[in-house]
Amino acid sequence: MFKKLTMLPMAAVLVFGICASSVEAGSGKKVAIGIAVGVAATALAIAAAQSANTHRGRDNYGYNHGVGARENAVGACIHRADRRVQRHRRGQYARLDAVKDIKKKGNKFKVTMLVTNFFANRAQQRWVKCHVKHDRVVFFKYN
Repeated sequence: MFKKLTMLPMAAVLVFGICASSVEAGSGKKVAIGIAVGVAATALAIAAAQSANTHRGRDNYGYNHGVGARENAVGACIHRADRRVQRHRRGQYARLDAVKDIKKKGNKFKVTMLVTNFFANRAQQRWVKCHVKHDRVVFFKYN
């Protein structure tokens, strides 16, 4: 539940930022495009976070049929980040901050994302490279 609540302010800031930059451009068409892009990006981030939260505590991510393959790839990556923080670093959880890139090559997705790892007395923001084949993470590396 906490992850869902932390995603909402990020989504609001993202939509507001895109809309505000589009309004400065002065065209009604650009405003509409800005809103559409903001809504799509926000939906992707929220769907991925909710999907990963559904499988919290499990060793492996379970494919969520309610969202698309791209969202499942991001969900699997954030699930792996969350499990790694909890198990190997004795942290609390990992939060998805941004998805920089998602590339599909064959049946594999390559995801680059920014996550914040939360510990008892600090938070650490790091970039992650993650490769997902079907619903399994086959490569995961902090940069």
